[in-house]
Amino acid sequence: MFRKLSCLFSLVILFSCFTLVFSDDTLEISSPGYFGEQTNEFSSIHYLDNEFLSFNFCSLDNVTDLNFSLVCPSSYFETLSFVKDFSYVGSGACYYSNFDLRNRPCDDFTLKIEYSANAIEKQFERTFEREKESKLLNYVLSKDYSSLSSLDASYYLIVLGDLEGVDSADSSRVYEKLKEDRNNNDKCWPSSSCSIHETSSILSNLDFAGYDLTTRLLDDGKTYVEKNIIDNENTELDFTIELDHDFDSDEEIECVLTIDDDAEDDYTFDEDSSVKVTDSAAKSVEFECNASIDSIDFKLENLEGNVQVEETYDDVSSFTYTLEEFACIGRGSTCDYDDTIQSMTIYSSALDDASLFDSYLTSMFDVDGEQIRVDAGDDIRDTGKYLYYKNDEDLANFLKFEQNNDGSWGSGTSTQRIEKTAWAILGLQEYSSSSEYVGDGKKWIYFNEPTGGWGSLKNNALAYLAIKEQIKPYLIIDTFMDVGSEREITLQNPTIHNLKKVQFEVSESVRPFVSYVQDLGDLDGESSVTMNLSVNDNVYGTVTGDLLVKGYDGKNQPLELLRMPFNIMGEAPFSFLTSVVKIIPEVPSVRLRTSSPLSSSAEISCSYVNPFTGAQEQVVLSGNESTVLLDNPQALGGSFNMSFVCEYNANRFTVDHSFEVISIPESFSVSGLEGGIYALSSWENFSLPVVSEAQEAQTLTFSIEGSMDGNIFPSEETKILAADDTRDVFFGVDGSPEFLLALGNETNVGYLVISSSTGYEKKIPVVLAFDSVPVAKSGLSFWVWFLIILFCAGLIALFVVRYIRLQKEQEANPQEEEGGIYFDEMDFENYGKK
Repeated sequence: MFRKLSCLFSLVILFSCFTLVFSDDTLEISSPGYFGEQTNEFSSIHYLDNEFLSFNFCSLDNVTDLNFSLVCPSSYFETLSFVKDFSYVGSGACYYSNFDLRNRPCDDFTLKIEYSANAIEKQFERTFEREKESKLLNYVLSKDYSSLSSLDASYYLIVLGDLEGVDSADSSRVYEKLKEDRNNNDKCWPSSSCSIHETSSILSNLDFAGYDLTTRLLDDGKTYVEKNIIDNENTELDFTIELDHDFDSDEEIECVLTIDDDAEDDYTFDEDSSVKVTDSAAKSVEFECNASIDSIDFKLENLEGNVQVEETYDDVSSFTYTLEEFACIGRGSTCDYDDTIQSMTIYSSALDDASLFDSYLTSMFDVDGEQIRVDAGDDIRDTGKYLYYKNDEDLANFLKFEQNNDGSWGSGTSTQRIEKTAWAILGLQEYSSSSEYVGDGKKWIYFNEPTGGWGSLKNNALAYLAIKEQIKPYLIIDTFMDVGSEREITLQNPTIHNLKKVQFEVSESVRPFVSYVQDLGDLDGESSVTMNLSVNDNVYGTVTGDLLVKGYDGKNQPLELLRMPFNIMGEAPFSFLTSVVKIIPEVPSVRLRTSSPLSSSAEISCSYVNPFTGAQEQVVLSGNESTVLLDNPQALGGSFNMSFVCEYNANRFTVDHSFEVISIPESFSVSGLEGGIYALSSWENFSLPVVSEAQEAQTLTFSIEGSMDGNIFPSEETKILAADDTRDVFFGVDGSPEFLLALGNETNVGYLVISSSTGYEKKIPVVLAFDSVPVAKSGLSFWVWFLIILFCAGLIALFVVRYIRLQKEQEANPQEEEGGIYFDEMDFENYGKK
């Protein structure tokens, strides 16, 4: 409990909200879902007018007093209906609710979930804020593209191509305009005077719109870009050489500076002269002196004047630095970072020696303390562009650090910050699409969109690129939670998106049990379609699944538009026959009988919580009749409610059952038992003393169960036992061989059952207690065995008599041979005559 409270305290501090979170409880919000705000990383969830609220609450505990409500700041609230989620597997339970936000009690509200679990009051809270739908599409596509400049038309095509694809009729018309407007000779824009910057921007926008290098404009653009490549041959970089040396008196050091393999100048340094040299080079710098110098610092600047290389040489007389080869896009001898990065983003895999362009781009990195950025005029925009082209952890860290608290980048008005923010998002999104920095930036663009858009087509198109995943069709659907036999569902599309091949689809769990029309055709803005969802006859119990609405955008890319849970309702495949159960202290188990219309081979698997032990248990019920056995070790009585979560084939359902347990107190006891067992030690009749423990007379009934049934029998079937009285109960024993055969070598061979009219009952186990237990065997009868034994005894006696007589005759007529008598020398022929 302490751990849970500590976790709660930390979350309150971290997120500044009053949401209580417990390890065994979860709240999953599936709609609305703008920017992953369903998690507790965000203080609130934003929604649009035409959305619906759908959430799933689960607890591993058995919850009570569960309540869902929407609470307004004015304290007004609206209670939400909810149903149990039967697709949830495990202990506890899940519940979900679907609510049409057009019926909300107020614009900004709090979803509150209150309940009790294990005698502890708990709650969840999430706040929701209403937002307007983005009009970026309208701001761009409402323009007449035919009157736009080539550059603006290319920004127009970014949005149009992303929505409809490059093969659509509308995109083709804009694409043809760009072909007509370019310079016919050099294949560049504008047609009057080619601009490498405007041309690279248009080509970059075509790439954003979804065109590839096989298209004519981009392929021609590669030829134009290659004509404007600049390299080391005509571009020099500034450098500085600075000496640090402890000159002796009158000491002079002579040095020679060689630039690009041509000796330029001779220098003489002493304690009174300047020890700093500045110049420019394109290929190499060689500095050679006639004596060793304590320290030489070499700094090389990039084309923007920022230090690109900084080297220190200690105790040397010379050094040589070779400038890295590079290439860029520009005019004359002037490189342009924007043109280069845009061209490399498109053509990096198609240009020869692409690594030379990378050398130029990385030369624009500027180290500012521990941060590295691209400094080519606008550090945030240019760093974002490089990240969009190629990943770099240091540059990503720079953008993260520079993000404003509200999620934007840069300073000034919203319109002044939009380009920086859009490029920072595009770059970081390529680096890590799940970054929280990206999410916050997108939220800033979406929620700060000016009423008239972001001003220029360029800004609106960049803003669209940054948040296009959030600018999607938000459809209106009739919310529901249960389907009994049939339900009509209406779907509306109030957005400007035109959706193709809209489909309804149900999840696999409910698919075998419902019928519906799947394909609904195209769904244009402001139009609607209706679908009937009917439940088949083969549903037992309740099955939970999802209704999905899918479609295709203008580029025939699949979209998942809506997902909403629901239950289909059918009858349970079994019911309980037991409503009252009587138990005694010795046998406290509770038996609940069930009946089912299914065949005896059918198996229904159920899990439940034993109300007497709190343990999660399972049982498999068959068709016809079955029994649920509940252990009740403390012999608890009273009224109990249970929920059985069951599965039959693919159906999952819950059956609730209420029953009463009546605990019968002990009304008599039996003496003469050892450990509650009677030991049968002889084949004689026996008696047991029964002692009354009740305050009134009772009637006892006697019976035998088990192997002794029919071999031990009570002398009378009933007996009246007065209050505070003791009566002997007599039992007869059948000691026949058949009885012995029935007993065999069993230890526990039966029960003496004594039942009282009070409802109390004793089952007394009977065991054999002989030193050796005779076991009857099958075979010859007794008299056959008797004759066989008598015959064998006669033969033995005859042999003995004859042997004695023979001995006597031998003594009377001895014949010796080697000290022995041989029977074969006797006259057996005349033996009987003597």
